[in-house]
Order: sequence, then structure tokens, then C-alpha cells
Amino acid sequence: MKALEGLGVQVGHVPIGAIVAPGSPAAPEAVVDAHWRLHADRDRHGIVLGDVETVRAAIARLTGAPAPAGPLAG
Repeated sequence: MKALEGLGVQVGHVPIGAIVAPGSPAAPEAVVDAHWRLHADRDRHGIVLGDVETVRAAIARLTGAPAPAGPLAG
């Protein structure tokens, strides 16, 4: 992301570790709001919706690698 600094490019990520449904941490409104906040505020590169461990487990299943440690989004 440092390579894009000063070019007006914003890189963001919204990992979702919950069902996308009303009342969920990843309710449709929350997904929209997270993307909008990344775009409008430009004060971070990611927002996790739901449980981080669920996201880590999904990454491990998809890649066959051990679940990543540390923060997923900053």
C-alpha cells in the first residue's frame, strides 16, 4: 500500500466473518457502511465484520496454509 501513497489510490479490505443477514454483525447495512467508511474516511485499510477467528479459519481452509496470526485489517 505504501507504493500507492500520494497517487490518490485507496486500498481497502472488508473481511466478513458472519452471515450477511439482518441483525448480524455483517447485516447488509453494516457491509455498505464499512465500505463507505473506508472510502470516505481513508483513515484505515480494513474493517472486520463479525468474528476474526471465523475469517482466519476460512483463509486457512481456502489456502491449505495455517491460519494467519495477527491483525487482519488495520
